[in-house]
Amino acid sequence: MNQASTAQIGTSEVDLLAKEIHSSGEIAIVSAASATNQNAWIGYMKTELKKYPKMKLVSIVYGNDDPTTATQVTQGLLQQYPNLKGIISPTTVGILAAAQVLDTPKYCGKIALTGLGTPNSLKKFVADGAIQAFELWNPASLGNLAAYAAVMYASGKLNGSSGQSFTAGKLGSFTIGPDKTILLGPPLRAQQGQYQQVQLLAPSGRAGPARLPASSDQAGRARPPASSDQARRACPPAPTRKADHAWSASASPPGSGRTGSRNTPYGIARSGPG
Repeated sequence: MNQASTAQIGTSEVDLLAKEIHSSGEIAIVSAASATNQNAWIGYMKTELKKYPKMKLVSIVYGNDDPTTATQVTQGLLQQYPNLKGIISPTTVGILAAAQVLDTPKYCGKIALTGLGTPNSLKKFVADGAIQAFELWNPASLGNLAAYAAVMYASGKLNGSSGQSFTAGKLGSFTIGPDKTILLGPPLRAQQGQYQQVQLLAPSGRAGPARLPASSDQAGRARPPASSDQARRACPPAPTRKADHAWSASASPPGSGRTGSRNTPYGIARSGPG
């Protein structure tokens, strides 16, 4: 059981960054380590970058899932590549460390950052404008899907064979892929939005939309999504600014991607290629 395929994770992060930097400029990757899943994602990122001839991958660095190391390699990128326009970090530790480095008047809104993260750890940086959008797993829908599959397997309606299809309630229909893998769908996209909190699961049982923090005087009131330029203006005037926003939901750290197939409606600001 997994959120997305290896290809979906790698390609969607490149597509997201391309949108933020207008498909042009130097970019870098802050990876966790030279691990199988990280290298597989990066492989698909390199392939997807061929769609964007004006984007250039100048460096891949490794933070080894250590906050200090990830901070140091991010700082090194900024020194070595003064024209850097974007960073992808497909690791929860790496994207947090990179966000802390970029959340200053010198870099905030000037260098785009995306990757795989969790809402609670990144709430300040989304509110500040250092991060416009990132991707994550949907643990609520993954749990529901796993429960449906387990019940059907226990009742003999599924035997785990590749190609078998089944319906998981409101989540939709699924097909078992290679190695008995069931995929929920492309990674979810959390982005600067119009409501006061993230909702991973709506009351109907479907995954809810992406809802990022509103300012305290606007809590509960809808506001239009911020444009790219507006996001840049939201950056803090000084790195000591404290976030006064509440982001109540949390998500499990993303795991490794696998191959398979799947179609479904799901949560926080649906993503995929493009």
